[in-house]
Amino acid sequence: MYKDRSAIRKILFIIPKRTFRQEYLSYTDKNPALKKDIVSNAISNPVAPYGILSIATYIKEYARYNLDIKIVDFNVIDYRFSQLEKITIDILKRFHPDIIGISALFTPTYDSIDYFCSIAKKINAETITIAGGACATNEYKDLLEDSSSLDAICYSEGEIPFLELVNADNFHDVMKNHISFITRQSIKQCRKPKPSFINNLDEIPFLDFGLVNLDSYKQAINNNTYIYSSQPEKSVYLPIHTTRGCPFRCVFCAAASVHGKKVRQMSAEYVLENVKNMVDKYGLTHLTIEDDQFLLKQKRAKKILRGMLKLADKVHLSTLLVTPSYIDDEIVDLFKKLGVNEIPLTIEHGSQYVLKEIIDKPFSVEDIRTAVKIIKNHGLSVMGALVIGLPGERDKDREDTIALIKELGIDWTIISIATPFKGSRLYEICTENDYLITKDIRDADLKHAIIQTKELNPEYITKQAYMMNLELNFVNNYSMRVGDFEKAILLLGNIVKRYPQQAFAHYYLSEAHKAYDHKTELIDMHMNKYLEIIASNDEWMEFAKNFGLPTDRGTSYT
Repeated sequence: MYKDRSAIRKILFIIPKRTFRQEYLSYTDKNPALKKDIVSNAISNPVAPYGILSIATYIKEYARYNLDIKIVDFNVIDYRFSQLEKITIDILKRFHPDIIGISALFTPTYDSIDYFCSIAKKINAETITIAGGACATNEYKDLLEDSSSLDAICYSEGEIPFLELVNADNFHDVMKNHISFITRQSIKQCRKPKPSFINNLDEIPFLDFGLVNLDSYKQAINNNTYIYSSQPEKSVYLPIHTTRGCPFRCVFCAAASVHGKKVRQMSAEYVLENVKNMVDKYGLTHLTIEDDQFLLKQKRAKKILRGMLKLADKVHLSTLLVTPSYIDDEIVDLFKKLGVNEIPLTIEHGSQYVLKEIIDKPFSVEDIRTAVKIIKNHGLSVMGALVIGLPGERDKDREDTIALIKELGIDWTIISIATPFKGSRLYEICTENDYLITKDIRDADLKHAIIQTKELNPEYITKQAYMMNLELNFVNNYSMRVGDFEKAILLLGNIVKRYPQQAFAHYYLSEAHKAYDHKTELIDMHMNKYLEIIASNDEWMEFAKNFGLPTDRGTSYT
């Protein structure tokens, strides 16, 4: 495309910290006794920002102007919250952006929009401020009402709208008239925004990972986080999205509100070209496929996996959550040949009633059983994702879930609490029935329940989720149960590295060393740490007593 070299347009993308709300509220609390200047350490396993990189690469390729693009990802920057404004001002004054795009993928980043936009407008009132992502798309009315410094929301996918913005002679005309930009004026006019989808994903250029410092993302580990997280120092982890859209209607999911229900896909050939480019240009060693439904078209998925076998000596593969009904022997065999050693399944629940009648999952408990059996037959581990606390869910349903996980020998489970994010059917159900204990959905997260019904008590569900975690991952840990203590040591060792105050991890790590290698110093070290934690924390002491673990030094452990 012809480039107008008479001018350079400067585009700054800001990716707020995923924990921004917690840090912001702590620092701005009006009660001086509670106010904290949080040390905002970088996220331990940050992932290269695929969405922003896709937009940046797309506009860089197709814009009629030369673009100077800068991406600032606060997830890989250490700072105190009191320093954040100065850091931001310094970036803005050095770069002088014409347009600022702020990524609002997650609800906890909501407050960051007004924070960064306000700073930008104080420095230069002419700077265009845009927010985009799932949170911005689903909460656009509130965001525009709460932030007077925000010019517009980019609705749904951002490549095409952002390209038309940077190509425009008048930025404001595009924001005012484009179907995928939302402004205060368009809301007053009751104009409903529409997505601007890229229908042919092969039109997206190879991502320019050079726009970020890849060294900052070296330790990004996705599905291998819990069991196999010890990787070489020079590993390069890069993500890819080979499809967009999801045809399913899972009650808690808001993905379709951003990418739609129709599944669009890159051709298998273009996916393989992308991967080869990542290897040749960026030294890719670990590829993560981040599709919502990579295996939906199995013939295509298998073609991609077979093609990747040519790179198997250079690249290990991992995936985000996989739907059990798409698992078969050939898929698992291909995964294994590509270095996958743990497959994460969207089990969600062990109750057929909840799967079908509440969540509306496209699979059954029997599909879960079949998938786990196939994976185990190939010698791979299984991580299961669970969701509890849904309206209509009963105690019996959670008991069925615990029983199923034990029966199947799931190696590790991630237990989330049903969270009614805007854009999901769950949010609609909860608001229509007045189920929410807070009117501010920004208070929602995956670890604390905010749904209250006749059957569901939020405090009880929050505690139940953690009790299930302790029971399934520690007290009844599959590796410990079957005597695979070497694997248990690897798994639990990774847990204490990430969560050094996890008392049960220390206790069972001590027990695993006692059974496997009899290393007295490690047996004592972890047992002593366990006892130290429960002695200083009433909640941990309660958990220990509940599961019948020792609570003092009256027993010899070596």
